[in-house]
Amino acid sequence: MISGIGVGAGYDKTGILVDILAKNGANFVEVGTVTPRPQDVKNDARLELDWKSRTSKNSLGMPSPGYEIVVKNIQNRSSNIPILLSVASNRNNNDIKFLGQMIDKSPCIAGVINPSSPNAPMKISIQDLSDVAGTVNKPVWLKISERIKVPQSFAGVITTNSNPGGVAGEPLKQHAIDLLKYYVGESVPVISVGGVMSRDDAVERIDIGAVAVEVVTAIYLYGPQWFSNLGEF
Repeated sequence: MISGIGVGAGYDKTGILVDILAKNGANFVEVGTVTPRPQDVKNDARLELDWKSRTSKNSLGMPSPGYEIVVKNIQNRSSNIPILLSVASNRNNNDIKFLGQMIDKSPCIAGVINPSSPNAPMKISIQDLSDVAGTVNKPVWLKISERIKVPQSFAGVITTNSNPGGVAGEPLKQHAIDLLKYYVGESVPVISVGGVMSRDDAVERIDIGAVAVEVVTAIYLYGPQWFSNLGEF
């Protein structure tokens, strides 16, 4: 069961930071997003951080060392912190047949299918992704940035993703809260991410109805020790 405050996809793309994040107090880690085969960064890609506006801008294009390497890294961890594995097809390849297998065969407690990344959007229908989720023997969450009718094959939604320009952090806060309220109103379980920069932000999301909260930009800006300042949660 996922609960508390964890790290969202995008921070630990390879599974090598799990123990560091666990040591600093993260309740869980969403590793990835992971692609079936290795995938390099885009040309002229960069990750920009702005401490004043508390934002990150990511144009990396969803780089990944590939599924096999990430799984080995997760298997070699020493902590027993829960792992979610975020998966997507390789760039310019909409073959989704491996996504369910990647989740089932990995040492994760749940999977996340991420079709909504502005860096590498998957041009696949939600119904097709739902069909994949229905073949998996673990809970599968859907990473989404808009209001949709969520198929029952998904355990819930993780919302929201970075905006179309790859910007995340403080500017996403209100959109993330609005989507959280909408899906809670639809009785869809939600892991809320986007604009969580403080303990108060996380508590607000839980109070609204999120089953758990994720952070990404806050860890980029302040490091894994950000968790150490939260106290008991």
